[in-house]
Amino acid sequence: MTRTTLTAALAVVLVTSLFATGATGVLAAQDDPEPTCSTEVSHDAFLSDELVDEFNETGNASSIERNTRLTVEETTSFYRVKGENPNSYCVHVTAEIDDEILPPTNLGTVESNSGTTDAEWEDVLDFDRQNAYTEIEFIMPANSTVLFAPSKPTILIPAWRDSKKHDAEGILATVSSFFEDDDLEQREYTFEANDSPHVTVPLTNDEDGEQRIDDWRAVYRSSPSEPWDPVDKDTDDDVFYQEIEDGDKIRFYFNDKNAEVEFTANPTRRDKATWEYRSFKRSLHDLSDYWPFGMAAPTLGGGLW
Repeated sequence: MTRTTLTAALAVVLVTSLFATGATGVLAAQDDPEPTCSTEVSHDAFLSDELVDEFNETGNASSIERNTRLTVEETTSFYRVKGENPNSYCVHVTAEIDDEILPPTNLGTVESNSGTTDAEWEDVLDFDRQNAYTEIEFIMPANSTVLFAPSKPTILIPAWRDSKKHDAEGILATVSSFFEDDDLEQREYTFEANDSPHVTVPLTNDEDGEQRIDDWRAVYRSSPSEPWDPVDKDTDDDVFYQEIEDGDKIRFYFNDKNAEVEFTANPTRRDKATWEYRSFKRSLHDLSDYWPFGMAAPTLGGGLW
């Protein structure tokens, strides 16, 4: 077979494959459409001191937004998140809940008690409050009440509230210092997975949308004896990242639960030079197995690198 014939044959196979894949995708979308809802409702009052105090006194607290009500309650065995939507239209709810009300942890997809809807339940790092909070997203159908009631062990065992797991050394003091202070230590912090599959880092200040992390660098290592390795999007790496919510957040995934990540926001020239140096040093480390027998790979000193 000539090269021209082979090329033409491959082109036919590629086009046929793409058509088949596209057709399958269309059929799947028709058979199982994703639920959507254009009305967004944010229940962030659970981050306020008022509702935290109310919850600590009574064991429950409620937020009312756009004619919907969200109630968080603690019982002997469960945490209960109840949503009420008396409107004639569906709503897409995003709830942000303080760690004194609900210990933050990544539960992933949680089904409501009635099975009518699912929630995405995760913990999010909060620079301003120097801790994490729970973020829950779900759709409430029109004229409906939904209830999520995960058991306490489900929440407490992996929760960020556990002080032994919640070791975010170097976490930023405030959002303002994070965006405005040129001191390196105020723009850099280290975190681990803490038994969660991923850690989410917001790039925008919720209180002032114009305050944003425009640039960042991140490196990871699995042990202190290893050189730092830049974090990229390669899903085979021990740590990789994805941009979510149109780039407003970065989510770091941990294939290695023991890995440590160092994150630098709005890096200076020195920070960028350090990142490049670490990349070079890591490359030498990864290539060490390929050096000729009896020849040692070059070494670069400096524990800070």
